[in-house]
Amino acid sequence: MQAQRYRVSEGAELARLVIHGALHLCGHDHMKAGERKRMRAREEAALALATAQVRAFDAVLVRAAGAAAKAAAPPAAKPRRKAAAASPERARPARSRAKSRLLHRTRRSG
Repeated sequence: MQAQRYRVSEGAELARLVIHGALHLCGHDHMKAGERKRMRAREEAALALATAQVRAFDAVLVRAAGAAAKAAAPPAAKPRRKAAAASPERARPARSRAKSRLLHRTRRSG
């Protein structure tokens, strides 16, 4: 992106491109060195007068980038419900190993 290459904000680069295009529409060109100097001077003068608009461009671009990132993000997964803990009245008491063996023996022999 040009803004990164020239190390300016996206709003400043957008404003520069708008001004540059408007100067072309007014008949300015930058094919020769003298024309290029005049056009660049007019661009810089217009940008100096447009600091409020540049800030507005930046704010709009930041909001738009945030909205685009939010729209592109996958939907958040719903948290799973934890299994309900067994109530103390319904919970079976833990058996000791010895009691389990005893019950197992009585079932086999009976």
